[in-house]
Amino acid sequence: MLSNLRKYISKNIKLGEGGQILKFLFERCLDQEFAKSLIDNLRQAAIDNDLDVDDMGYIFEDLAFAYHLEQYLDIDYDMCPILALILKCIVKEPGIVNEYCNPIYFLADVYFNLSEDKSLLNAAEWLESEIGGEYREVLDIITNPRLSKKQAREEIDRLADNQSDAELYYVHMKYPESDGGEHYNEFVQAMDLFKAIQVTDDDFVVCYLDYMSGEGNTLVDLDKEDMAQMLDLIKSITNDPINNYSEYNTIFSAFGDIGSRYSLVDTIMSIKKSDVEVLF
Repeated sequence: MLSNLRKYISKNIKLGEGGQILKFLFERCLDQEFAKSLIDNLRQAAIDNDLDVDDMGYIFEDLAFAYHLEQYLDIDYDMCPILALILKCIVKEPGIVNEYCNPIYFLADVYFNLSEDKSLLNAAEWLESEIGGEYREVLDIITNPRLSKKQAREEIDRLADNQSDAELYYVHMKYPESDGGEHYNEFVQAMDLFKAIQVTDDDFVVCYLDYMSGEGNTLVDLDKEDMAQMLDLIKSITNDPINNYSEYNTIFSAFGDIGSRYSLVDTIMSIKKSDVEVLF
């Protein structure tokens, strides 16, 4: 718990491995306004809500849909602040769109609106292969000339009810024109680490289905090897810190004691053992 967070200004706090990784990202974020807003949000949320670090135990997982973290924050990218922080260490203005919905309604919206967005079309194509015959029924309903729009919507609702235990999670990440190609290769490498599908030169998509039963595809995250590679990738862009966040060491330390509950951090640090002093 961070009940004494008002004493956060300290430079002699043991950060722990998780805190070191988080501080590493903040100190290399190219968007200083975003980084300052996010860290101030974390600090204020901890003061106001006596933030429980157990809620943050998966801060480096579920990066596109950080439900447990979102409840404490009031910033842009509120559903994916750590994902945004990571990408902002590569380019200053990454595009991130994420949404979740019933898969049938997603297909219906794409088909009804005759979308030409390649990112949405790619997600629809992926979804069709995942849910089987239901997508064909969606097409049949939409193209049936004997059904009014109202009747078609009612049929779509019926199909959606049959998929009520499933949610489609859709993440669209875009390389920004403002970067001018300077870090395009690094952005593509980051997308590879996120297992994103490239649908245009600048657009990348990750989709997955989540079921109430607990079955489904994995979320947007980084496994132990991928996180180590991401840190190296960011370091290749910004070797030395460009921002000083030492005054927030207490905030970072809150995430540094989760090693016993979050084995990813321990594994990352063992991989990076020879580079720890250089990295951090």
